[in-house]
Amino acid sequence: MKILFTSLIFAAALGGCATQYTYEGQKYSSKEAFLQAVEDRIANTISSITPLKAPLSNKKLIMAIPSFEVLHSMGVANFVKINNREPNSLQAELGRNLNRSNYLNVKVFLDAVHKKNIYRETQFIEMQSGSDTLAPSTSADVLYLAAMDVSSTQWYFGSEKNGREIFAYDRSSTNMTGKVQAFLEAVQTRAIRE
Repeated sequence: MKILFTSLIFAAALGGCATQYTYEGQKYSSKEAFLQAVEDRIANTISSITPLKAPLSNKKLIMAIPSFEVLHSMGVANFVKINNREPNSLQAELGRNLNRSNYLNVKVFLDAVHKKNIYRETQFIEMQSGSDTLAPSTSADVLYLAAMDVSSTQWYFGSEKNGREIFAYDRSSTNMTGKVQAFLEAVQTRAIRE
């Protein structure tokens, strides 16, 4: 199953070295403006979350995603696979910036779950492989992103009661705030069910 980390597009006019990033419908001509827009959108999304007065679960939730380094190496490997060559210096810089944005746009889900106060306690882990898995326990549920490559990723939720299951949420929103809200609703449903 594929998920779209962000609504990112980049174009590089290699002859003129013009670079343009598009993020949630807005265009940015520099990596600094682009990355600042990503960070601002994340900050605004997190600040809009109202924590629950009391957790829905007395358990701990262990949440994990592949590290930036893992996602970046997958992005480079995907470029090589598609183009049959290593990226040039401009493409490598663009790729690094886009992969950084992808990492931040995945991590925002976990930051949102922590702020929402759905579980008694949350723990964040960066995995050193896209194929790592987490096991639940009597005192902890798990939520993690498995990424075999950049185009094939899947969220999983695990509990002692129900084992490992695909974690699905409504992805129809076109903006980060809507996607995060849908993700939070799905986590709350799981917490109540467990």
